[in-house]
Amino acid sequence: MKKFMQIVLPVLIVALLAGGLLVGCKKENNTFAPPEIQDAGPTEDQINAKTYVFETYENGYKIVGVKLEQLDEHLVIPGTYKGKPVFAIGHGCFENHDELKSVKIPDSVISVGQRAFSGCTKLASVTIGNSVTSVGSSAFEGCTKLASVTIGNNVTSIGSGAFYGCTGITEIVIPNNVTSIGERAFYRCTGLTSVTIGNRVTSIGERAFYDCTGLATVTIPNNVTSIGSSAFSGCTGLASVTIGSGVTSVGSSAFEGCTKLASVTIGNSVTSIGSSAFYGCTGLTEIDIPNNVTSIG
Repeated sequence: MKKFMQIVLPVLIVALLAGGLLVGCKKENNTFAPPEIQDAGPTEDQINAKTYVFETYENGYKIVGVKLEQLDEHLVIPGTYKGKPVFAIGHGCFENHDELKSVKIPDSVISVGQRAFSGCTKLASVTIGNSVTSVGSSAFEGCTKLASVTIGNNVTSIGSGAFYGCTGITEIVIPNNVTSIGERAFYRCTGLTSVTIGNRVTSIGERAFYDCTGLATVTIPNNVTSIGSSAFSGCTGLASVTIGSGVTSVGSSAFEGCTKLASVTIGNSVTSIGSSAFYGCTGLTEIDIPNNVTSIG
């Protein structure tokens, strides 16, 4: 009997342990549970891919369109995409997106295309990055609420009609690197009261500041050589004009209809004054025409 118990008892204990039936014993759950992984969300590149249409170039990307009907009202243009710079904003990219209230263009961008933001009627603020060299024709045309514009220091040309009809702009500083102001660049910016023209500007295009009725004074720097036809025509608030010593020609109708113009200083290098240059300037009581002038239209 003793020998029987010595054989049976160990077998019985093993069986009870296997079944978890011993008092105070609990079978452990040894199933491995991997740690929960948090969803990081879409990457910036994935968001940009769903927002913009990119055109690929060897040196980077150009934004040529948008995929969304509604954009963030405070738009920050991406500076990079897939590890390469976004260097240009194409023709008409954001045209008529009237949900936009502010736009920041990064330093990677070197050109803003024609009509890029034209018709964005709620756009109030624009910052143009320091790498931009050209602002295309009609780039911001009809942005009637645009009140604040910061033009980057490397811009060399402002295209024709770039800020045409931007009636909300009150002040504009044209950086020193700008060499040309296109025709109708600030046409009918009726709220404009102050303009600072950079000292490297060589030409002011036709009708560049036409009908800017709020302008009171204008100083044209010495590097400007020509003032285009009707450049300041219809600026009925303009009272004082100083024409720099580098100007050689004052275009036809350049200051036509500037009824409050009372003081004009014409630089010594002017050789020709175009037809109707000061037509209808009823406030002028005196004008000194320099010795170098050979023709008066």
